[in-house]
Amino acid sequence: MPFLATVETVVSTRGFGFLKIEGSKDEIFFHATAALSNDQDLFLTLKEGDRLLCQVGSTLREPSKPAAVLWTPVAGRDWTSTGTPHSQTELDRIRRALFEKAGTEEIGRIVSAGWYRRKWKECPPTDLEDPVLQQVHATALAALSPGDLPSRLHPTQGSPFAFVAALDPMSDFADLSALLATFVPGQLAAVCAPRAEWAKVSGTLGKARRLSEDHKVALLDWAALGSGFITRT
Repeated sequence: MPFLATVETVVSTRGFGFLKIEGSKDEIFFHATAALSNDQDLFLTLKEGDRLLCQVGSTLREPSKPAAVLWTPVAGRDWTSTGTPHSQTELDRIRRALFEKAGTEEIGRIVSAGWYRRKWKECPPTDLEDPVLQQVHATALAALSPGDLPSRLHPTQGSPFAFVAALDPMSDFADLSALLATFVPGQLAAVCAPRAEWAKVSGTLGKARRLSEDHKVALLDWAALGSGFITRT
């Protein structure tokens, strides 16, 4: 789980509490049923000041409010080989090292976040964040050949992590700047041609005016390799 948090309040009689993620001023709701592996007995062991690992998202009951949708006590994990993280920086370092050892299939499973999809009955919002996983995902995709990239993007479609859709040129939520910063034109052209709206310099859909000069050149190269721009309806 990507975030280190501290328990601020525990309402043991009702099975919920509030936590605060390191570096944030906001308190976030968490519930006993969101415990890792649905081990709700973990909640009964919590007290104010305990440290948790958590993932923040939203719930079917209150989709507009952020909540810790998965959590587990730091003290309940085995940190023998890595050392216990006492800060978000330390946790990020540990997770980067673990991701480096993980295989492609394992990272793909994490990115797909099947546990979150099940909570949302297979129609989750794209509101999960994980800065370390985002870097790992982008680096892995950037290293692929143009021929391999399309087949790697397809299995991740529908992932509830916002950064996944941002790096998929076929997605409605594709981020043009992120695409051009991550991939070379040949990789992008192997997936699809760029959208005509991205070449516009004005209007609500215009993206080109916000691009760096290098990215403007890359966008034109992408269009040249992809047989021009396409208009999406």
